Formats: sequence, structure tokens, C-alpha cells
Amino acid sequence: MITNVIHASTRIACRLAKPGARAAAGFSVAVALLASPGEVSAKEIATDLVTVETEAIATGLSHPWGLDFLPDGSALVTERRGRLFLFTPGVSIVGVAGLPDVAARGQGGLLDVAVSPDFETSSLIYFSYSEPGRGGAGTAVARGQAPAQR
Repeated sequence: MITNVIHASTRIACRLAKPGARAAAGFSVAVALLASPGEVSAKEIATDLVTVETEAIATGLSHPWGLDFLPDGSALVTERRGRLFLFTPGVSIVGVAGLPDVAARGQGGLLDVAVSPDFETSSLIYFSYSEPGRGGAGTAVARGQAPAQR
């Protein structure tokens, strides 16, 4: 369970310089590592700079969106609809409780997750999400603390 959640939000609109542009290699790897059902095949994806070989290592997730690795090699994975998972390769995928309400519609939802650089001492996890509010949703950034023993 994530505890001590602190957040900040804003309601400003953002636009990419090139609509649809993505960091191709990083995005491809994330999609391949955490495939949704029906997307479980190894692929080779060529970008302008490199060719990336991908392999699905987990299935059953609904719109996996963001991930970051913990010091022990396990990963935190967000689903757009508002769920966070702890993924331990070859072992399990476990749901993590304690997140705030998420407005999961359109491009909104539980977005990215980042493990604090000093996670081993602070246990802090940062995440961004669409926060429900009057008149719609806004982007929020929050941090929470993982329990001392995961």
C-alpha cells in the first residue's frame, strides 16, 4: 500500500511540438514488456536510430502506461484506468493499493511512475495522473511512500 500521498495539480493544457511524436525505442520497449492480451508476440521494431527486439514478459494488463524499475530489479507498472502493480519477473504481478482517485477517460488516467533516486532510504514513489475535479480533470503529480518491507 502506498501511504503519505502528497500531490500538486494544475489545469494547464500541454501540446507536443510534433503531435504523435514519441521516444520510439523507450515506448516500444515499454509496450513489449507489458503487453495487453492479444499483443503477446516478439517483434522487431526499426527506428531511425536503432532496431529494437521486443518480447512480452507479462500479460493480462489493461492499457499498461508507465513503468519504472526498483533497485531489486522488480518494476512498478501503471494501468491507465488507475491501477498500480508491482511486477517481479518470473514470479508475480501484485496490485498496489493506496492511490488517489483517477479520472480515466480519453488520454487521462494513471500516467507515469518514477522511483525516487534515493528509494532505498526514502521509499518514495512519484506518479502523475488525471485528477477528477469540478468541470473535468486536471493533471496532478503526487508522491507516496511504499511500506518498509515490500
